[in-house]
Order: sequence, then C-alpha cells, then structure tokens
Amino acid sequence: MARRFIDISVALKGGIASDPPHMLPEIEYHDHQMTAPRLAKEFGISVNQLPEGQFAAREVVHITTHSGTHLDSPYHFFSRMNERLVPGGEPSWR
Repeated sequence: MARRFIDISVALKGGIASDPPHMLPEIEYHDHQMTAPRLAKEFGISVNQLPEGQFAAREVVHITTHSGTHLDSPYHFFSRMNERLVPGGEPSWR
C-alpha cells in the first residue's frame, strides 16, 4: 500500500499567529549595509574597504521550542518524564 504524506507545516515568520503573544517568533532582518560596520571593526578596516561597502545580509531569529509546527517531546509535559525508561531508552508510560 502506497503511503501518502501530507505536509501541514507552516513557514516561520515574524508575528505569525501561532502562539500566545508573549511567545510569538521575532525575526530581525539585517541587510548588507547594516552588517558592514561590525565586520569592518572586527577586521580593523573601514567600511569603504569592503566590496561596495557591504557585507552579508542575515536574520536573527528569536523563537521558543514551541514556535510554529512542531512535535512536543514527553519532557515538555513533565519534568521527570525520563525517570522511568525501559531498555533502549523508551519511556515506559506506566
């Protein structure tokens, strides 16, 4: 019998309505001009010594382990979940 996979994932983006307000993902976008001064300082050069005065664009992502599409581990629900393991490391669920 053929298996069929259905993708229910959601792309992570800043402010996505997936979590309570205090847990919403935040993404800071740093463009090529914003990153240039820091790199120049680290290498002891001036920004105008970088190609076109630019460096690499980047994103800084602040998320919780509960952000977006995910699968919770048993530990998420109880702090001592791993105390009762059966051989092989699987929870006993007893």
